[in-house]
Amino acid sequence: MKIAFVARGNLSNNMYRAMVPARALERRGHQVDVFIQFRGEPKISLDELARYDVVYAYRVIINEDLDYVAKLHDAGVAVCFDNDDDVPSITSEMWEQMRQAYGTEDGLIDLITREHSAALALVPQVDLVTSPSRSIAQRYEALGARNVEVVPNSLPAGISATRPASYEGFTIGWHACNEHVWDVRALRLEERLNEVLQAHPDVNVVTVGIELDLDPRRYRRIAHVPLPDLFNRIAGFDIGIAPLANLPFNDGRSDVKLREYAAAGVPWVASAVGPYLGHGDEEGGQLVEDDEWFGALDALIRSPRELGKRRKKARKWAKREHMDHMADLWEGLLAGVVETRAAA
Repeated sequence: MKIAFVARGNLSNNMYRAMVPARALERRGHQVDVFIQFRGEPKISLDELARYDVVYAYRVIINEDLDYVAKLHDAGVAVCFDNDDDVPSITSEMWEQMRQAYGTEDGLIDLITREHSAALALVPQVDLVTSPSRSIAQRYEALGARNVEVVPNSLPAGISATRPASYEGFTIGWHACNEHVWDVRALRLEERLNEVLQAHPDVNVVTVGIELDLDPRRYRRIAHVPLPDLFNRIAGFDIGIAPLANLPFNDGRSDVKLREYAAAGVPWVASAVGPYLGHGDEEGGQLVEDDEWFGALDALIRSPRELGKRRKKARKWAKREHMDHMADLWEGLLAGVVETRAAA
C-alpha cells in the first residue's frame, strides 16, 4: 500500500498517532510518508495526496478544506480520520485556566474548536474513524461515523533508556503537557506533593513539561524534551505519577503514559480514572483515589523492596506493548478501507 499520514504541527501525540505506526508499516514493506501541516506554511497539495491508496489524517482538516474527503474519494483514495482528545468536554473554565497558567493563544484555542466542528461534518464521510479512546469512538459512532475502531497508542519499537538521567535524591517524576493544569487544580496536587516532601527530606520532584508551584530547592522542571530522549529523562525517576481528575475530558485519554513509565523501568502511581482503570500491580503500578496519594507515595518511598518488584513487572509489561505487536491491527484496518474504496 501507499500510505500518507497527515498531522497538525505542534501536537505531541503526532509521534503515537502518525510517526510510530508509519515506521511500523514501512518496516512491513509499505510505502509510507508523513506530512506535518503547520499553521502559516504552504498547504499540502491534494493532487500530491491523490497519489496514495489511503490518507490518514490525525487531528487535522487537510488544507482546512471541508471538501477534501470528497475530492480524495473522487481520486479513488480512502480517507481515515483520527482524534485523541474529547474537545467538546473542555469547558470555558478549563480554557481560562490554560490561559492564566500558560498564556495559551486564543488563535490556538479557536483552531482546535474549529477543527472539531469541521470533524463533526466529516466523520460520516470518511472510510474509517479511529481513536485510542473508547469514549471518543462512541461519540463518533453517535455522530454517524460508519466505521469506527479503537486503536491504542503503542510504544515505539526498540525504545529504551540508553542514557538514563540522574537526579538528586529520591525522585518522584511526572511528565505531562500543560493541559494537566486542570488535574493539578482539581486534585490539589501541589498540596499533596508538599506533604510528601515535608515527610521525606531526601525526596525531590521533577516534572517534564508542566510546571508546578513547589519549593525550588526540592523541585526541578524540564520544559520540553523530544520523545526519543523522554525515556532517558523518566528512567531517572524512582516513582512516576499519572494524576487525573475525574473529568469527562480525561475519559478520552489513553493509557500510554503508564506504558512510557513501564518501558523506562519506573514503578508508577496513577489515578483510578478513565484510561488507567484495569491497570495495576501486574503492570508495575498502583491505582489510587484522590485522597490516597500521600499514603501510596509514602509507603513506596519507605519500601525499596516493593519498588524493585514493581520495576520488574513494569518492564515485563512494556515488552508486550510495542508497536510491532499492534502492526497487524493497523495494517488490517488500512488494507480493509483501501479494498472497500477500490470496490466503490
